Amino acid sequence: MTASMRAENLLVEIDSGTTLHIYGVDPLGQRKLSDSLREDVRFEKKELAPDQAGEPATIVALVTVSVVAIRALAAWLMKERRRRRLAFTVEVELPDGRRVRKSLELEKSSSEAPSGEVLDKLAALLEVSPESLAEAVGAAD
Repeated sequence: MTASMRAENLLVEIDSGTTLHIYGVDPLGQRKLSDSLREDVRFEKKELAPDQAGEPATIVALVTVSVVAIRALAAWLMKERRRRRLAFTVEVELPDGRRVRKSLELEKSSSEAPSGEVLDKLAALLEVSPESLAEAVGAAD
């Protein structure tokens, strides 16, 4: 199978109705994601339990996975990563309704190229190879 065919197959797989639930987005991140992702993202505010009084409310970004959304999400993560260490709980909701919880952590001091680390982490969330994801995102140009 050629690289082009692999990228096309992954594009279909990525656009198949998967949703990422990203927990712990702050209000600034919410605004930036909303500006970049437009109709590919919506937000929910999780109610606090009584023992969490005084804690900031949890904002959950629900991102409909597509090549465009992956690009925008990667760009946002790269910008945010430059400022601080990032750690999110991400729930991957698959088209069949199954949900898998994973962690997404990006270190500010990583020696790996920012775009490479971000694509590696996104590929791990989506359970695809980083090379295939990079090809698919690049093939959509």
